[in-house]
Amino acid sequence: MLEVVAAVAILALITATVTSGLNYMVAQNARERRQLASMEMANRLVLMYLDLDNEAKMPPQSLPLPSYGGDSFMYSLRTERVRLKDNPRALERLSAGQRGGVQRDRVRQVTIRVWLHKDSQGREYPPEAAPSAILSRLFDPLPLQRSPDSLQQRLSSEEDMRNLINNVVGGGQ
Repeated sequence: MLEVVAAVAILALITATVTSGLNYMVAQNARERRQLASMEMANRLVLMYLDLDNEAKMPPQSLPLPSYGGDSFMYSLRTERVRLKDNPRALERLSAGQRGGVQRDRVRQVTIRVWLHKDSQGREYPPEAAPSAILSRLFDPLPLQRSPDSLQQRLSSEEDMRNLINNVVGGGQ
């Protein structure tokens, strides 16, 4: 009789261990899926910003983004100027024409952070631990090198043409 009780107890321990392991794997899979979705959303927002180059035309940051994979996300956007410095040894070897077509004073960085919205078990403000993504990209505000669609979009209205001319003349200020 003692052997039967011991066997049942061992079997219960083994079952509990296997069940908790499977639950962990399922929960980890859901978390990774949400992190991947947030990175995909961040990538789409970066591309949208590069095409529009205007925060006013982006989706409002105070509202959740349209659902992606059944989850809602929030985002924040930050742009800043970047100061590039050439390596002095490389600068001696290269002439101005060999350094490339990007003007150093025009380069900017866009950083987008995406996180799970509170309705999808996330938070209203950027959390430290919830599934999230931070994506930064350096770019030249002139759309000449990206795609014909970006350039055509920039020439579609008078305001966009003014912004484009300001980027050329004023160094992207």
